[in-house]
Amino acid sequence: MGKKITSFLLYAGVFLVSAALAAILTFSLAIRGGKVYVPKLTGMKLEDARRQAEGLGLEVKVVARRQEEGIEPGIILSQDPFPGMEIKRGGEIQVAVSHGTRKVSVPDFRGKKVEEVRMELEDLGLEIGSITRVFYPGLETPSIIAQFPKAGEEVSRGGYVDLLVGLPMEEAFVMPDFIGRSFELVQARLLSLGFRVAPPKFMEYPGWEPGIIIQQLPFPGYKITRGQEITFKVTK
Repeated sequence: MGKKITSFLLYAGVFLVSAALAAILTFSLAIRGGKVYVPKLTGMKLEDARRQAEGLGLEVKVVARRQEEGIEPGIILSQDPFPGMEIKRGGEIQVAVSHGTRKVSVPDFRGKKVEEVRMELEDLGLEIGSITRVFYPGLETPSIIAQFPKAGEEVSRGGYVDLLVGLPMEEAFVMPDFIGRSFELVQARLLSLGFRVAPPKFMEYPGWEPGIIIQQLPFPGYKITRGQEITFKVTK
């Protein structure tokens, strides 16, 4: 049994050595015959590809440069002939190389509305990043007061611009005491000043004539802004 295993291993070793010698011989004949197999160069740096091609007696020729997002400059994007094809020694492999990512200058967006900026960024191949909103004095409408990156800085296409949006500061008023006054007159005055008055809630209140305010929200002395709703309880 041991002799059979030894004989099997011996024959297997002879077969592997013969196969390796045959491959080397075939490769040598191909080289002596003036032909080599084209190596895979795509994804390699141009200088590395040239060194590998020179070792096979081939030349790398750049025939095109393209801008590719996310790919650094000098990377081979495509090649002709394709990898594995036979080519004569001294022949050339034509390649297209990455030209890097195109950069754009960020415009000054201060004073503009977010909707306007969004369209401008799309035209430049950029996008809005984060939007932070703060109350800012002196503004009549919401508008951009700061940005990052700053105006004039260069960013790669596909990048983001963060925006700081200023909101108008609402004028605050102190809520008067309307208890005991005519709801109809108070309502007309508040509406003329731009305040919102909710439909009143009517309730019985002995000793008071109808239409008199007996409760209000916000309470007297509280701060209130235009557009804020005011509610009243009124006698019926």
